[in-house]
Formats: sequence, C-alpha cells, structure tokens
Amino acid sequence: MPLERRLILVSLLVALPVAGLAAQAMSWVRAHDLEVALERVVTSQVNVALRERCENDPTWFLTGSLLGRPKPTDPKPGPDDVPPRPHFEETPYQLFAYDDEFVPSSPVGVHFPGDFKNMMRAGAEWASAAYDAPDGAGVEFAMKTGWENGPCAILLARMAPPAYARLTWWGWFVGVELVFAAVFIAIATPTIRRIRAVSTTAREAARSDWTLVVPSDGHDELTAIGATINEASADLRRRIKDVADRDDVHRRFLTRTAQEIGRPLGALAEDMAAARVDAAGAMRRAHDLSLELGNLLAASRLRMHLGPTANEPVDLAAVATKVMAAESGIAAAGGVRFEPVLPSSAITVQADPTLVEQAVLNLVDNAVRYNRRGGTVRVVLSADGDRGTLRVTDDGPGVSDEKLAEITAIRRFRGDEGRSERVRQRGLGLALVWEVVERSGFTMALRHAEGGGFEAEIRF
Repeated sequence: MPLERRLILVSLLVALPVAGLAAQAMSWVRAHDLEVALERVVTSQVNVALRERCENDPTWFLTGSLLGRPKPTDPKPGPDDVPPRPHFEETPYQLFAYDDEFVPSSPVGVHFPGDFKNMMRAGAEWASAAYDAPDGAGVEFAMKTGWENGPCAILLARMAPPAYARLTWWGWFVGVELVFAAVFIAIATPTIRRIRAVSTTAREAARSDWTLVVPSDGHDELTAIGATINEASADLRRRIKDVADRDDVHRRFLTRTAQEIGRPLGALAEDMAAARVDAAGAMRRAHDLSLELGNLLAASRLRMHLGPTANEPVDLAAVATKVMAAESGIAAAGGVRFEPVLPSSAITVQADPTLVEQAVLNLVDNAVRYNRRGGTVRVVLSADGDRGTLRVTDDGPGVSDEKLAEITAIRRFRGDEGRSERVRQRGLGLALVWEVVERSGFTMALRHAEGGGFEAEIRF
C-alpha cells in the first residue's frame, strides 16, 4: 500500500476516538445547559398561583398540550357521567405533578423515574438526569414543592432534546473526524515528501556510483537518516576508489614483476647455460632478484592498504635470526661475518610480520652489500622496560655527510623502490623501510657508526 493511502487510513483511524470524544463532549455540554435551564424554569414556577391551579384541577394540570379539555362554557358532568380523559401530546417542555407516593395526579402523567424515587425517599430535595427521547437525550428534573399531603407534592419537568439532536451529534462526529484527519495529513505530508525525496535521491545515487548527495536539511530523525546515507555513500565511494586503486596496483605489480624479475631471471638462466657467469655471480644476481621481488610484494601490500596492514605479534629476535640466515650466503661470498647480540627471551611487538621482516632484510642487506671484505655486521636487539631498539651496524667505508643527509631524507614512499636500475645504489628500499617503520608506530635513525661505517637504528 502506498504511503499516502496508509497515511489517510491511519489518520482516519486515529481521528475516530478524538471525534467520538469531541461529539460526546458537545452532547454533554448541551445536556448540562438544558439541565440548568430546566431547573431554573421549574424553580421559578413554584409559587402560590401554581399550587392553586394544580390542586384545583390536577387531572388537567400542566401536562403539555392536552386535547379534550372541557371549555368553561361546557355543562358540568353529572354524578353518573364519566369525565373526559385528557389526551397527551408531547411538547418540548412538560410538567407533571405527583403526590407523596409518587403517583401522578393526571392519568397521562409519565411513570416517575425509579432513581429519582430512591433519591427522594433517601432525603434528597431534587434530582436531575438525562432520559432517552426519540430525537436524542433529553433532560428531566424533579423537586419537592413542600405542598405535602396533596396531589402536587412533587413536580417532574422534562425538556426534550432539540430537533435533530442525533443528526447534530453525528455532524459533530464526522466534522471533527474530517478536520482532525485533514490536520494530521497536512502536518505529515511534508515529511512524506521528504521521505520520497530521500528515497528517490538514494536510488539515483546508487545508479550514479553514489555521487549524489541526499537532502539532509532540518534537525529531526529524517535528517539523521539522510546524513547517514550520505556518510555511507562517501564510504562506498572511498571503497570503490580503494578497489580501483588495488586493481591498478595489482596490474602494475604484475607488469613490473614481469619486467624487473622475469626478464633478469631469464637472462640469468641464459648466462648460466652459456657458462658466462660463475657461481658467485649467479648467487649474487639471484639474491638481488629475490630481494627485488620481496620489495615489490611489500610495496604492493603497502599501496593496497592506506592504514596498518596487519597487527600481529612479531618476535624481533626470530626475525633478526631469519634475516641473517637468508643473508649468510651473500655475506660469506663477500667475506663479511655477522656478530649478533640477541636476547635469550623473545621481544615481541604488534606489527605486520611480513613487512617488518622485509624492512629488516633491507637494512641488513645494505650493511652486507656496502661492507668491506673481512668486515663485520653487528645486529643488536635490546629492550629496556617497554622500550627497545634494533640496531644494524657495519664497519665498511660508510658514507659522506652529504650522502647521509640525502639518504636520511628518503621519506616519501612511491612504491617503485627496488627498480633494477637502482640495485647498486646506497639506500635501496629505504623509503619502503621508512613506510613500514612509521605505519608500525616505530621510529628510525640513520647515522655514522662509531669507528667508521654506517648504522641504522629502529626504536619501538
């Protein structure tokens, strides 16, 4: 069912009790006014003249319009004649007389109400209530006149309801029902229009990659819904862009892998088959390609995640041991030995294990690559309370102050670190190392080593 029809139906249903109460309230007010007016009329008529008329001729007392009443000129009936009987015709105002036993003085007097009878026997001087009439609810009022032991000890007055009283009640009911429903619909219609606008805009936004903005003016719950949809749309746009960026990174990764790893690896295979390279040279080239592939994988991983990539426990001592084992062949070929200073117990941090390992591998590889034959690479891991350091130091030729300033300034991560033409440059993968360190919440310092050489220190 459309929302507009549902609103009309709900408005009419909600207005039903309101219209009933309003019509009933108007009926009660009208009955109360009739009751007060009837009481005043009867009270004002209780006087000596009324008593004389009632007691002198109770049969034909004020019972309304009476038919068959003898005229003053008519002869008096004899003792054997049956006196004429009144014929009662209802009028809007009626007054009847009763004796102390609530017996009507006129044969056309109405039956005295039982509730009034009980009240007056209990000591009440008067009583009033509504009674059912053909046209609606009328009002009747009874009072003791004080004329005891006579046919007029009690008077009962009735006031018939106005003409078309029931029709009037229904008119009030229908009128209030329609007015209340119209007001309710008028108040709710702008909200329905806003709901329709939000719904329409949301559908259009879904068809346009969530680029449209849903109206969110105001300070109500519908405004909050529009704002929530806009926030969700912005998040979807970010996710769509993130997916597109990841696809682009993946595509470029495959292309670069084929260019920078596939071709050199094929060339190495050809050189080995033609005996144009010795075992040491082949091992060095294979090692460079392995390091290059690791950097490409790490760069793609970083590019595919703008924030932290993973948050797992990482044992830095185990990482350092694994990296030195991976570099042991190259170190032995270059006459470089490792001097590890590692704690006996694990030192654990929360980070991405793959990226941390690749970062440490880059630092250790640089220390081995640019060391002297017969040199030493010291890998020192220490902890002091909740702080710790990982220091990689070589005793090679080191770098100049200008070169140190240059490689220390490598902070911007582009994702192309490790290109084949940069293999022999000092600082290979340092931008990747900086990125991993910063995303992991660590800090890094590069400096001259004491006694010569180069030192990289990661603090966590």
